[in-house]
Amino acid sequence: MWLTYVAGQAIGLAHGAPISIACVGDLMLNGLMPPHDGKAFLSVRAELSVPSITFGNLETPLTDVGEPTRMKSAAAIARGDQYVLRADPDWAPVLAAAGFDVLSLANNHAMDYGVAGLRRCLAAIASAHMVAVGAGESETHAAMPVVVTRDEVRAAFLAYLAFRGMGALEACSPARGDSPGVNALYRGDRGVSERVRKALRSAITDARSRADL
Repeated sequence: MWLTYVAGQAIGLAHGAPISIACVGDLMLNGLMPPHDGKAFLSVRAELSVPSITFGNLETPLTDVGEPTRMKSAAAIARGDQYVLRADPDWAPVLAAAGFDVLSLANNHAMDYGVAGLRRCLAAIASAHMVAVGAGESETHAAMPVVVTRDEVRAAFLAYLAFRGMGALEACSPARGDSPGVNALYRGDRGVSERVRKALRSAITDARSRADL
């Protein structure tokens, strides 16, 4: 029997201990220096660290290497239609200390500093004992679920970047074949195609086979 509630409530199985999952939105760290006084996220640390698993969308790649993406034009950036973001990799242990466990990179900034920037970000997350989902070294890797176990309950996470316009989606460097990038889902003007729906159902089935939630 499944027991599923909104973020922050107990989530578990009848045969396992209940766990709790908290989810937050964009983590915007662009240009900010990571604090080393232990006070980062102090006002919300209880909300972030008490749940069994805390998930957030890392909207700013953590990298000190790479070149700004060429997929976002200087004109679009000047108009404020596009932004190129990054933050110091030293934010990774700060985020971990605040309580984060899973970080989504399926967003429109994960590739702002190219493949080198993505790899640096992935390494920073891993070195801080967190896991990343929604981006990777290939299309297959970017789409893979990550599984986090707490109290013998396995929770699987999937992450997708979705756009209606193919041009906007391509500017975010989706993973294609063996090329690194973000896990992308194209939603056209007529909605999600049956092909995409089939791929989503397959991904969810695969994630369920690996986990309890």
